[in-house]
Amino acid sequence: MTQPVRAFFNEDTGERFYTSVDPLQHEPSVSVTSVLSTALPKQVYLMPWVAKVVAETAVEAMQDADIMDIMGVYGRGEDGLDYELLAEDLKQTWKWERDDAGDIGDETHIACEEIMRASKGDPAIAQAIIEGGTYSAAVINRLEHLLVWLQQHDVDVVDTEFTIYNDSYGYAGSCDLAAYVDNVPHLLDFKTGRVNPDAALQLVAYKYGEYTVDSNGNVHPMPFFKDMHKCECAVIDLKPTFCRVVQTDSSDAMFCIFIHLMSLRADWFGREQKNAMGAVTFDSRKVD
Repeated sequence: MTQPVRAFFNEDTGERFYTSVDPLQHEPSVSVTSVLSTALPKQVYLMPWVAKVVAETAVEAMQDADIMDIMGVYGRGEDGLDYELLAEDLKQTWKWERDDAGDIGDETHIACEEIMRASKGDPAIAQAIIEGGTYSAAVINRLEHLLVWLQQHDVDVVDTEFTIYNDSYGYAGSCDLAAYVDNVPHLLDFKTGRVNPDAALQLVAYKYGEYTVDSNGNVHPMPFFKDMHKCECAVIDLKPTFCRVVQTDSSDAMFCIFIHLMSLRADWFGREQKNAMGAVTFDSRKVD
């Protein structure tokens, strides 16, 4: 993903943080996505997908590749194929596909931001931007389905790609879109990959932000701050063949779960996990 404005990575932990508006009063704010990736169990769907990609690539290589081409890359003389080298490359193929998908996701996010910001939700303007743009075919497929959503609903854009801060709890995050959808205030997030339930936690954290900061460091009230209790959250799921808008739970109870995850990240993963195991009181290997 592209790097949001005001964000940086902690090289030691790999977590993303956002610079504070007032460094003398507040420490850098941990990103919402880092809280979720640290505190939630690793997604179990990843390993079956990795196995699927590697297996499909191996089968495609056997079916489509010229054997002389394979021998030219992986051959080792009279001994035939260097299977270890071939296996090492096959093991990396899921990363290649992931990176390709990430590139398409980044390009799609940038395109959506441009279109929504310039059109303010007007489908005619959005269509003209798409037709006059230089987007790749993979991205245009997704944008055309986004256009159908704009044509079917009254969308009035309030802000795009803005950074939300909550100093009380010490977190921040970059929200893709704030808009009135059929006169209902919404915070929305574009997704081009798998849509997981933790999207609800991500969006509810945005909803309970205290203020926003633009790229110049200027502080603004939260969108819909006067009607925040009416604000709904949703994911715009953009795929090559369809666009779905999926509502997410943005209740007080969901926000409490996010705050508990923040505590889990700080207390367990941050400190207590390292100290949970004490001295060894018995070890059979040391018995005479």
